[in-house]
Amino acid sequence: MIKSMIHILSIALIYCGTVFGAGFASGQEIVSFFSSHFLWGVVLSVFVGFLFSFFGYAVCSKAKEFGLNSAKEYFGFLFPKAVSGLLHFICMAFLVVSFCIMIAGCGTLFKEQFSLRPMIGSLFSLVICYKIIKNRVGGLARFNAVITPFMFLGVVALCCVVLTRTDVDFSLLEQGRPHKAAFSGALYLSYNLVSAAAVLAPSAAIAKSKRQAGLGGALGGILVAVPLVLLSLVLTLFPAFHTEQLPFFALICAMHPKLKLACAGLLYCAMLTTAASSGVSVLARVKPKFTGKYAAVLCAAAFAASFVPFDVLVKTMYSAFGVCGLVLILGIVKSILRKQ
Repeated sequence: MIKSMIHILSIALIYCGTVFGAGFASGQEIVSFFSSHFLWGVVLSVFVGFLFSFFGYAVCSKAKEFGLNSAKEYFGFLFPKAVSGLLHFICMAFLVVSFCIMIAGCGTLFKEQFSLRPMIGSLFSLVICYKIIKNRVGGLARFNAVITPFMFLGVVALCCVVLTRTDVDFSLLEQGRPHKAAFSGALYLSYNLVSAAAVLAPSAAIAKSKRQAGLGGALGGILVAVPLVLLSLVLTLFPAFHTEQLPFFALICAMHPKLKLACAGLLYCAMLTTAASSGVSVLARVKPKFTGKYAAVLCAAAFAASFVPFDVLVKTMYSAFGVCGLVLILGIVKSILRKQ
């Protein structure tokens, strides 16, 4: 029973850690996709949170049932060869870019918080990522078992600190436009689901049964939903911070300057979990039972690439990822409906 719970929780924490990227923890994604739509955005965040849980269950249970141990195998199960090949290529390209961007972001955070050269922060982060990635899914599970609860509880606690202030004016909630909110929510779910599916497919192997895998995916979706709804509500109530590059970070620092370091720690952990998840997913595709040498090559390439400006590339990849995610959602729904 205890081992079963550990397997379920391991998958859930990997799922949560994958979605819980720097954009999520900083509030940047939340403002773009939810809070900018005010009350409708908050309502939609509840529905999107439910869908994260639903699709998490669907991906993990199917991956375990049919022995789909990589993103390529999972996409191949859902789609014809040509479609799955294109989807997989874009997915891997995005994960590589995501890995490099997170490492670069870690370097920038070290510069801003400790006045150190970005290269030092990037190197330090790559050493941690190397130790995680070389141990494949097992290493990722152990890392997320420590870091993800800290991130989850940290964000929830900070949101509660803001919401319990006596000067919070809930009348600031406005209606917004439901059709625009719905489109934003669908796009957010779709591009996160592609990267999550790439990580969940191999992670489902942790479970000993289809039921365990499915419950792990469902629980992971719930762990994503709670901070998603809280962040949406908090940032909707403080529209003055919507223009900040890191809205939630700026809000907490303005209200409680002493919590600045805690926020920086959350951001750093979020970037590390995203980088580690991306790295494991990419190498699992290159060689399912990859060794430390492959992890070292990936980390070295990421260090070199972290100095390159990725602005245009990231914008292009996010757009492509959103479209691929919508296709993936259709494929998952089809796999649920068809009889195997």
